[in-house]
Amino acid sequence: MRYLFVIRRAPYDGLRAIETLDLLLTVVAFDQTVEVVFVDDGVWQLCRNQRPQALAQRDVAAMWQTLEVYGIDPPWVENESLCERRIKASDLVLPVRSLPRARLAGLMREYDRVLGD
Repeated sequence: MRYLFVIRRAPYDGLRAIETLDLLLTVVAFDQTVEVVFVDDGVWQLCRNQRPQALAQRDVAAMWQTLEVYGIDPPWVENESLCERRIKASDLVLPVRSLPRARLAGLMREYDRVLGD
């Protein structure tokens, strides 16, 4: 089974980011294929120099850096989401694969299950 996780929310919007990552790692633990795409405000989750301590939260960006350890390919990041927020690939904590917005729906159709945050 192939799963695509679509991350749309900002990193410290409640516990969603952490819960989504926990679910993702659970799916991987059962030897399922998992990939991730960051769109909209979800791209903020990958930005360097976050200061979650001010909110008494865990560093979401650091947690996403563990994807490679679990055999997950570099995540997709929607180009337009980065551009709209003036974020460059060099501002991110890990290598990503670029995805044009027009290709997002097609990417989703390639997976058996699409899960959003």
